Amino acid sequence: MSPRVETSIDRQCSLLPVGGRLGTAQYGHPDGRPIFYFHGLPGSRLEASLAGRVANDLGVRIVSFDRPGMGLSPFRRERKISDISFDAEHLADALGIGQFSVLGVSGGAPYALACGIRLRERVTRIGLACPAGPFADRRYRSVLDRKLNIALFLAVHAPSWFGRLLRKGSRYMMSDPEGFLLRMAGHAGSPDREVILANRSLLSANLREAFRDGEAGAVRDAELLFQPWGFQPSETAQSVFLWHGGRDRTIPQGVGIRLSEEIPRCRSFFPRDEGHFSLPIGRAREIFSTLAMGT
Repeated sequence: MSPRVETSIDRQCSLLPVGGRLGTAQYGHPDGRPIFYFHGLPGSRLEASLAGRVANDLGVRIVSFDRPGMGLSPFRRERKISDISFDAEHLADALGIGQFSVLGVSGGAPYALACGIRLRERVTRIGLACPAGPFADRRYRSVLDRKLNIALFLAVHAPSWFGRLLRKGSRYMMSDPEGFLLRMAGHAGSPDREVILANRSLLSANLREAFRDGEAGAVRDAELLFQPWGFQPSETAQSVFLWHGGRDRTIPQGVGIRLSEEIPRCRSFFPRDEGHFSLPIGRAREIFSTLAMGT
C-alpha cells in the first residue's frame, strides 16, 4: 500500500478551537500505532512523506501537521513554542487517538519536547532527530558553530537585522526551491549530498508547501527558536530517544550531546557517518520502530 496523504481536513479543522484550521497529512498504516511528527524549519506536513514507506512496513501511523504560517495552517504571530501542544491535543481528539509518541526533526525538536512536557499522560515516548537546542541558553553557546553563534548574536542584539536576513533567505527558498536544494547539495558533505539529490522532488515539494502563504510562518519559527523556549528540556518525564549524526553541518552534534546530558531519561545514538539530512531518512526504520514500542 502506498503512503496515504490527506491535504484537506475541513471536517477535522472545525474541531480545532485554537486557530480554527490545521493542515495535516497521514502516512503509513491507518490503524497503526500513532506517532505525531513535528517537521523541520522550514517545513510542512509533507516532510513526513519521506518516511511513508517505512511506516507502512512497520505498521505505524504517522500524523504530521503544519505549524502556524506554513502549509495549510494559518499564521499566528502571538504564539509560543508550547502552544503547539494544544494543537496536537485537539488533533489527537479529532482523530480519536488516545496515547501517541512524538518525533521532532531538527527545528521540530522543541515542539516535540513541549508537547511531551504538557501532555505527559498521553505522550508515551519522545524522539529527537538531529535536534535544534535551546540556543539562547548560555550552556549551549560553547557547542554552537560560527553560523549559529552569529545568528544568535543577531537575534539577541539586532533582532530587526535578524528578521530581515530571515525574510531574505526565506524569499530565496520560496522563489527557487530546487535551485536552493542544488546549492545546498553542492556545499553539503557526504552523505547529505546524496540524500538531498536522491529526494530532491519531495524536498522541493516540502519547501514549496512551507512557503505556500509567504515567509511569515518560517520567519516566526526561526525567531522563536533563538529565543528562550519557556520551558526546559529537563522537564520531560517520558523516555526520550535522541539521534544526532557526527557529520551534521547544519546543527553540530555537540548540541545533541548537550541535550542528551540535560534530559533525565534520554537514550542517545550518535552515528559517526550520518549528516543532517541522511540521519532521519537513513535511520527512519530504527527511529520509528523505537518510538512505536511505547504506544
